[in-house]
Amino acid sequence: MPGDYRYLDESTLVASTYWGTISLVDILETISHRVSELSEHHPKASVVDLSAAKWNETSPKFMHHEMERLRPALAPPKVRTVLIAPSDFFYGFARMYAIMHNIYGAANVDVARSWADAARILDMDLSSAETWARERIAQEEATQVDDTTTRIPKP
Repeated sequence: MPGDYRYLDESTLVASTYWGTISLVDILETISHRVSELSEHHPKASVVDLSAAKWNETSPKFMHHEMERLRPALAPPKVRTVLIAPSDFFYGFARMYAIMHNIYGAANVDVARSWADAARILDMDLSSAETWARERIAQEEATQVDDTTTRIPKP
């Protein structure tokens, strides 16, 4: 799955990050896993980093097939949430998500273009979350390079 999450700073913050090509199913999968642990940690805020992600469209038929299982992930976030989306596509996607949940779900969701903007919105130090997200993305990218290297036959 091209996404991961971690509870940081003694569980006051949950950080999620995505990399590579992702779809709505990937995002909802990660949310489903994270939500199942939420009550154990009681975070005050959530940060979602989409800066290393690229969009992959999924067919409506596949979404319909997966939707019943992933339906709980569509619920409004229970904690203050900031999505970090530097690219125009993910920024627009995240803004639609935020507007929908702020209006219809009484949630508190914002969208930022950078980690610094997210830190200002939350009035929190996000350096440990940003470090974790960058290291996790780098780790995954290194794994993908290793996998590609081992698949190419040597002359």
